[in-house]
Amino acid sequence: MECFEYLEKISEYSDGELTPSEEKVIKNHLLICPKCSDFYQELQVLHTTIQEGVNDIFVPNDLGERVLRAVEKERKKTRIQNWITSIVLVILGSLVLTFFYPRVLIVMRLLYSLGNAILRSVSTTLSLISPIATLSIVCFLIVLTIISLQVVRGLLDELDSREVLS
Repeated sequence: MECFEYLEKISEYSDGELTPSEEKVIKNHLLICPKCSDFYQELQVLHTTIQEGVNDIFVPNDLGERVLRAVEKERKKTRIQNWITSIVLVILGSLVLTFFYPRVLIVMRLLYSLGNAILRSVSTTLSLISPIATLSIVCFLIVLTIISLQVVRGLLDELDSREVLS
């Protein structure tokens, strides 16, 4: 091997990453090659300097806990921001649909009127009849509401298919 091929191995030797047989080859080369031996000495000085510098750095005992708390706080903050963003997007989307699609506005008015009519009918009827009859009527109104929602859904599907066909 040439000296330039030994340089990478010398770094690995300095870090203790070589097998015993590779270490033996590098040791023998360092004994006979002054250039590589100087490189190894400089590498050792560099390692020592770095180690001393690392030892001088003060690391608080609770640093790990503080980092974990900060990360968890940031996660919660991100979750809240995601919820707020989602809510704002839904509201804006609803407003856009309402103002730019008159058919949606018509359906929303229909649903509002239907809900009001059902509520008035229920409250008037409930005040006039007995509790058992009231329960029957409530069940009937629930079924009627479900049917009404299905009709509205059908109307919306029909509107969508008309828009696609036109």
